[in-house]
This record gives sequence, structure tokens and C-alpha cells, in this order.
Amino acid sequence: MNTAVELHDSTLAGMTHDGRDLVLRLSPAYVHRSTGRPGVDPGSGWLQDVDLVIFEAMVDTLPSEFPVDLSDGSFSVGEVLWDNSIPLPLAVTGAVTLTAVTCGGEFLTVRGTGASTVMHGESRYFEQFPGSADG
Repeated sequence: MNTAVELHDSTLAGMTHDGRDLVLRLSPAYVHRSTGRPGVDPGSGWLQDVDLVIFEAMVDTLPSEFPVDLSDGSFSVGEVLWDNSIPLPLAVTGAVTLTAVTCGGEFLTVRGTGASTVMHGESRYFEQFPGSADG
């Protein structure tokens, strides 16, 4: 099963610093599961609390308040870009960038030297996903 956080429909509940790392709490994150491409091919949607840890983080822009619902974004590692998603599980090194737009039109941009995810609690079934017509 292939799994990814969909930035759209996820809530950025807050963030904390852990030394030079930044922990972004997605609570809940909207998680797609599919035998194909999550968020594109048919599968299911789940709600799960997920921490995205960005190593040696440098924050370029932040929303003015938390929690905030996300409407779009992307995550990249080097030259590889995931539009509107973050693959799960995640443990990468190299130049990473998270960009997101809130439903209120504010921006989040964080860069770092690697990233990982930490899942919290049980995932909760939300819906069947029929697949994207854009796929």
C-alpha cells in the first residue's frame, strides 16, 4: 500500500523547535492510501496526526496563527517534487523544502537538510477516494 499526506485538507495545528529542527504538527493530516499513486489513483482517505520534522530548519514565511487549514502546497527533496503531498513514511536527507498555502491565503515556507515523519495515535477512516480525473 502506498501512502501520502495530502496537504490540501490537512490542518497545521502548530509547530515547535527541537534544537535546530522544526516539528510541524499536522493534526489531523489527510492521508491517502492506494495500491497506485496516493491522491491520484483510487484508494481511501484517513485522518492521522503526523509530525513532519525538518532538520536544521530555516523558516522563510509562516502563517499568522495556528491552527490553520491548508489549501495547497508541495514538498521537495533535491530535484524530486511532490505536488500537494508528502510521502509516508518519510526519512530523507538532502535539501528539503516545504511550501504551503493556507485557506486564508497565507504562506508557509520551510527549508532544511532533511526530514522525517512521526505518526501519532491510530488512523481513522474518513472516506473512499475514487481517483482524480487529473491523474
